[in-house]
Amino acid sequence: MAFTMHSHSGEFCPGHAADTLEAIILRAISLGFQTIGLTEHMPRTHANDLYPEEEWIRMGGKFTFSDDSHGVAQVGTNYLRGLDYLEGLGVTELWTFERVESTDGDEGKAPLREKAVTIAEFRVSLRLD
Repeated sequence: MAFTMHSHSGEFCPGHAADTLEAIILRAISLGFQTIGLTEHMPRTHANDLYPEEEWIRMGGKFTFSDDSHGVAQVGTNYLRGLDYLEGLGVTELWTFERVESTDGDEGKAPLREKAVTIAEFRVSLRLD
């Protein structure tokens, strides 16, 4: 299950990103992504806000995966290198969200739950040339 949890479009981040939101989503779909997180930047300005990867793992932290695309050309950029890096740290799974059916009859809400995806599964789902 390929996914990205951090992308931008030129429609909503002018001067910072490029391409329409629709074009970015269509590109992600063409690469096999089943989930896409569209986000804005939240700058980290203090060193105490950052965790080195090894410390994050020691603390039991979970990893998601993101291309930080600012346009069509960046969707999926460096995914293979990033997956290699995480595997080199001993990371075996990535985390995303999965939509679950609402049990309270409220179709306006989309309950989500965390879902682990193995890096091997993630790699197989990608259609990168």
